Amino acid sequence: MPPSVGPASLGIAESCPIADLLLKVVGSDRPQSRWISAVATGPAYSGSAETVALLLDRGADIEARDSHWHSPPLVWATVGSGERPRHNPDADWVATVRTLLDAGASSDAITLSSDDAKAPSPEVAQLLRTHGVPTASPRGKG
Repeated sequence: MPPSVGPASLGIAESCPIADLLLKVVGSDRPQSRWISAVATGPAYSGSAETVALLLDRGADIEARDSHWHSPPLVWATVGSGERPRHNPDADWVATVRTLLDAGASSDAITLSSDDAKAPSPEVAQLLRTHGVPTASPRGKG
């Protein structure tokens, strides 16, 4: 489970004052800020497609990796879909993953496996398969 990044990981929306504050702190004149890019992993893990889209629209790097696990937002959304954290009651991981894929996120770091300890939800796994993510043989069966 990723460390909390505060309200940004709770599914903030563009009309939300917290989102406005986040964008003011980062600065709209610095769209490639490493901080705004890294913060996209929290909403991705939480299944907040709207917040992910907002951050990408504001210039977040779609392939930015967090400093702890070194994973991009697509991986965080995939893992979140399987773990289903409860802090976002409106979570939609399929929409979040679709938002990231439609924006050009690379799926190269993902391989689907039935014995993966951090496997995505069946719905997200199906979406990833339709985007060409390979399925690995279970360990020892190969």
